[in-house]
Amino acid sequence: MLDVAERRVPAGLPEVEVAKAAKAGCLSFAAAGNLRGQACADAGFSASASTGYPNADVRASTLFDGPQTGDDGTTFRKRLTIDLASADGTAVRALMRNLDQPIQLQDLSKAQRNTDSGRQFLALENAYQARMSVAKYPQEYQAGMLAAKPALIPLLQQLLKSDDNGFTSKYLADNVPDWQSKGISIAELASIEVQRHQMNGDWQLRLLGMSDTDLARENVRMLALQAWLSTLGLERQIHASVVQSAAAQAQVRTELMPQLVAANRRAVNR
Repeated sequence: MLDVAERRVPAGLPEVEVAKAAKAGCLSFAAAGNLRGQACADAGFSASASTGYPNADVRASTLFDGPQTGDDGTTFRKRLTIDLASADGTAVRALMRNLDQPIQLQDLSKAQRNTDSGRQFLALENAYQARMSVAKYPQEYQAGMLAAKPALIPLLQQLLKSDDNGFTSKYLADNVPDWQSKGISIAELASIEVQRHQMNGDWQLRLLGMSDTDLARENVRMLALQAWLSTLGLERQIHASVVQSAAAQAQVRTELMPQLVAANRRAVNR
């Protein structure tokens, strides 16, 4: 399913690819004993949720809060760091595939491409892929925000040498126990930086006993943190504005392109 969606192998007949996608969804994400599991059984597929993340391919929370292990949505634990090379990544990619291209068109053969119709399809396909790429970029960015990054390990090691060692150690043990080998995500780092101040009672007490010099230094740190978080927010706003721009372009094309095509044909045929 993902090999076809991510263009590593050519797509076959649409009805064949749809059947493959349905089977993969059942095997990887459908749990037996509920309506989806029964639907899979009715279709002749096994509902085994082999990834360990039931329904993660159809839940928005997969992309915002990490794949969840509960099949009914009642068991929830916010996960800000995920390993994209594991079942976590499979769940995220499967959700994005369902959002992006639930119906996969058949890839053309060499002979089919080497025709006027084939070349026209290629041009339209390129335009479609470009527009869809813009539309789904915020999803890809969000997946990257949750991705574990080993490059952040040295920064965590520095935090563990600070006065907030106790808070940071407990946070990592509770939320990212394997951080020493896989690292953490940007989203997790932002959470640590905010919580080790605002949600840390020891920091609040230290703040009361700080000298003017220490307060000035702490203020600089907080200003730097605020600037970083603001930058992350600005990036999200830019992504949203670009997607809105693409949507506006599509609307203009819908309204005016037929008139342009008609005017072009009249001019060409004079």
